[in-house]
This record gives sequence, C-alpha cells and structure tokens, in this order.
Amino acid sequence: IILVRCFTLRPIPYRLAALSLLVLFLVPYAGVLAAWQFRAGPLPVHEVAQWAADPSIPKPLVTMAALTRRLPTPQRLRNGVISLFHSNDGGTGVFMLGEVFPQGHPLYFLVTLALKIPIPLQFTILTGAGLAFYQLLRRLRPPTDLFWLLPPLLYVALASLSSLQLGFRLILPARAFMVLFTGCALEWFRRRRFPLAIPALLILWLSVRVVHQYPHYIAYFNSWAGGSDNAAAWLTDSNLDWGQDLPAFAEWVHTNKPPKIRLAYFGTDNPYAYLSEQVLETLAPPWNPDLVKGQTRLHPQPGYYAISATLLTGQLFSTPYRDYFAEFRHIEPIAKAGYSIFIYRIGDPVRP
Repeated sequence: IILVRCFTLRPIPYRLAALSLLVLFLVPYAGVLAAWQFRAGPLPVHEVAQWAADPSIPKPLVTMAALTRRLPTPQRLRNGVISLFHSNDGGTGVFMLGEVFPQGHPLYFLVTLALKIPIPLQFTILTGAGLAFYQLLRRLRPPTDLFWLLPPLLYVALASLSSLQLGFRLILPARAFMVLFTGCALEWFRRRRFPLAIPALLILWLSVRVVHQYPHYIAYFNSWAGGSDNAAAWLTDSNLDWGQDLPAFAEWVHTNKPPKIRLAYFGTDNPYAYLSEQVLETLAPPWNPDLVKGQTRLHPQPGYYAISATLLTGQLFSTPYRDYFAEFRHIEPIAKAGYSIFIYRIGDPVRP
C-alpha cells in the first residue's frame, strides 16, 4: 500500500518507492527465517520437479520457486505450504446444519461465527462494525482505519472461498480484529451518554457465560445453537471435538462401572492411558477398508459404546463409509463425556 501511494505523489519519490519495495520483501522474509530459527537452505532441483508434476500446485508458484531456488528457505515451511495446497485441492468434508458437505461450503465460516461467538460479543461486534463503516462513508473517520476494519472481512471471505474448512479455529485471527469493533460500539455508547448499565449488562452477560462453560471452552456454542448440549446438531470437528474429553470419559467409566465399553475415538490421545484393556475395547473408525474389513456400516451387538461426535457424522470418511456409525444417530445417548463423546447402551449387555 505504501508502494502504491508513492506513485500517486508528484513528483514520484523513486527512492522511497525503491526502499518500500525492498522492505516489502525483506521484512516478511526475515520474519520467516526467524520463525524457523534460521534453519534454511536452497530449494533442491528435484523438489522443484516434483512440484511441477503435481497438478494441485499452482504453476505460478512453481515458476517463482524455480527462479528463487537458491534463496534459502526453511524446509518445514515449504512442506507446510505444499500440504496446504494438497488439503485445499482435495477438500475437507464438513458437517453443518445436519448435512455433510464433502468439499466444504461457502457459508461454513459464517455459520461458525454465528454459533461460536457469545451473543453479547456478537451484538457489540456488529454494532461497532456498522458504526465504523457508516462513519467512514460520512468521512467521520480517517481512511487509515481501513487498515484494521478490512482485515477480518477479507480473512473470512478468503477462508470461505477455500475448501480447507477445519473449524472455527481457522478464522481465529479474524476474530481478534473483530474484537476491535467492540471499541467503536462502547465509544458510541459513551458519547451518546447511554446509561452505563448497557455495556455493564453485556459484560456481565458474557462473564456469566464464561463461568458457566468452565472448563469446556473448546465445545462452547452460544444460545442460538441451544448451547453445547445441542452442538452436534449444528457443527462438529474442532468446533466441538478435539478428542479433549478422554479424562471425562474415563471418570464416567470408573463411576458407572459398565462390564466393558467399546470406544470409537477421534483424537490423538491414548485411551489406554486412562483405562485398562479389561474395561475398554477400541473400535476402529473406517479410515480405510482394511480397518473395518470392508464393512460399510456397523451393526452393533448388545453392549456399551462410546463414539466421538465427529465420527458419528462421518464427515471425514470416504463416501462408502460415511454412514458407518449411522445406527447411533437415532439413539438417545445415556450419557456424555464432556460434550464430545456420546455414550450408548445397546440392548441388554451381558456382564462377564
């Protein structure tokens, strides 16, 4: 932006423009090197060839990489960038409003914003954003305010155009900017001499919700969604389920002492760190046909089952296995571990 501004001045300050161009390159590059502790090297020729043969990698990126091949860059950064292109090209199945969308949905992040942000914060964000852009149109604000007003809108818009949609967490940087909008609303309340009770009530409302949700903040859903108890009807994945509720699941097992329980777990924790093989049997999700011996739908035998919310929807499975856990979708769970692991009792379990 500074560089473009240079060319609107008369006479054109070429030295400042050249300096701006240099800074435009050096600052991000130095930041990247520092982030990876200066562990960088040139791009190998064979890696450029692999990128060129990969249809999911844009050709302009391959051309730029070939031209700047000798410029040291971190290997893990390169791997991360390529993995993002692969993920975006293949798409990520999302569960939204009771339906699975294999390639994501352009409204996905708007829905997460509507259901994951506390209502009092939504009110102040929308009020503040409306006031700020109205004041811009009336020239009551300097144009430089666009530097903090536009980024969250641009971030959400670009994320919505991508097929890489792994939950609300992917647009958290946008929410940080959105919180700045609340300052516009609170300032407007102050200048209009509104009773202090209005912002105080909003803050109190927010505080009560925070305390009430403790310690299950990952699974937070606002009242529009009916709270966290009703979250799985709207969204799953990291909006609700990061595999964080294994300790709560183990506590339920220790308290209720079922004869044995089968667990289909979504997460990276180790279930056997909490429960022994005498009381727990892991149930493999259909990540590939070999794990489930080609069976496309599980027909549960009598017993106790615990299924992670993200596995119930089948959003991350390939199409033939999307209904693998469908038998449980129409059964009322007897309990929940936290909000993300649903516990069922099928038939009359036989005790050993």
